[in-house]
Amino acid sequence: MKKRTMKAAVLHGKRDLRIEEVPIPDIAPNEVLVEMKIAGISGIEPQIYEGGYIARDNIIAGFQAAGIVKEIGNDVEDVAAGMRVGFDPNLHCGHCYYCKRGRTLHCENLQGYGVHRNGTFAEYFAVPESNIYRLPDNLPFDYAPFIEHTSCVLHSVEESRVEIGDTVTILGAGLVGNLFIQLIKNRGASKIIAVDISEKKLQKAKEQGADYCILSQGNNAANKIIEISGGRGVDVIIDTAGVPCALENIIEAAAKGARVNIFATYPLESEIKLNPFKILEREILIQGTYCNPLTFGKALEMIASGRINLRALISYEVTLDNIEQGIIKKRDDDIFYVLVRND
Repeated sequence: MKKRTMKAAVLHGKRDLRIEEVPIPDIAPNEVLVEMKIAGISGIEPQIYEGGYIARDNIIAGFQAAGIVKEIGNDVEDVAAGMRVGFDPNLHCGHCYYCKRGRTLHCENLQGYGVHRNGTFAEYFAVPESNIYRLPDNLPFDYAPFIEHTSCVLHSVEESRVEIGDTVTILGAGLVGNLFIQLIKNRGASKIIAVDISEKKLQKAKEQGADYCILSQGNNAANKIIEISGGRGVDVIIDTAGVPCALENIIEAAAKGARVNIFATYPLESEIKLNPFKILEREILIQGTYCNPLTFGKALEMIASGRINLRALISYEVTLDNIEQGIIKKRDDDIFYVLVRND
């Protein structure tokens, strides 16, 4: 490549995002250089932009993307120039206490694109070969940025042990809530109940396979869920909303032996009140799930199979030049996902 500079969206601090000409990254022997064709704006980018989720200053933003390999390092063996690829944006060290025990999501040195190292809102980005995944020819670039989100949702579904015939409640019907609905539907749940404060989001949830939709007003959701379940309660509750009072209320609808999974990112100071005796008596399991250990490839295959409707979740498109507009747009609660094109 003769050109050694590129266009990139550099975040210098809170609400200070600039389109700049910066050097194309040099690749290490184990890395490949990818020309970005498509990227995605999810819920985390507005949080970083507003300073609510801290990233390093003067960093290229973005972490969900796909493109074409342009250069490969000297030690790269299984990736070639010209390949269409996606990538797992979470980098683990491989040598800390948790990595050596196979728990890479808890890596003590975990790094993420757009947070710790330069991200994907640029014409080019560098990725270790170990994080690269070749895209099937039948998978459009437009769907590739969803793989990371889908892989995290898939990890949560697996840890929640969703079984055939389960009744499942999804708290929050945004982008990840709708991904949960589709994956859980594929897993054989008998009833899926979506809960949200937005009628527009609930309409989307119904389109994606929710059997019941509850417009949450005050603390009415738990009673309605118990009624839908015939008084027994639900087998699985997944929280994607991140609202403490809503989670407290929904747990009241947990059946005996239920699994409650906290997927939402809560502020550090958040607290909820629980009745320990009810947790004990009903043997309710409450857990959190984080990141995507060993599920990126599974999510890619699921998306490539066509069994997930991603087109319906794309709300808006921007180019690299007007990416800030897309980030601001994503703050709208009724915007599910924003694509960034670099054609």
